[in-house]
Amino acid sequence: MKTPDEFAQLMSDKNPNLAKRPEGGFTVSAPKETPKLTGFEYFWCALPMGITVMGGAVGGLIAGMAVIANLTIFRSSRTPSKKYILSTVVLIGTFIAWWAAALTLLTIFPGLRRH
Repeated sequence: MKTPDEFAQLMSDKNPNLAKRPEGGFTVSAPKETPKLTGFEYFWCALPMGITVMGGAVGGLIAGMAVIANLTIFRSSRTPSKKYILSTVVLIGTFIAWWAAALTLLTIFPGLRRH
């Protein structure tokens, strides 16, 4: 059985939030606070959800992943211009991924086509 100090020493190599105290013990530092997003930023992050109107369940799945990616981008420490550029790339990639998934499903299941 390891002592608390031995366990803390072992974990400090794996977790950068653990900091060594001057007297030799270990403490856990507070995690970084994520910046609060504005209403417009939330709206911008949720733009990919518009694909669920025409994309159904497949579009909703892809759009949900895109919204999570956008929220991660906007909570990062990048400059605002880089955040919007990356988010636009994610938005375009969402439509491309939905289109590719739809074509793949129509190829595999030809009965899905509307007549």
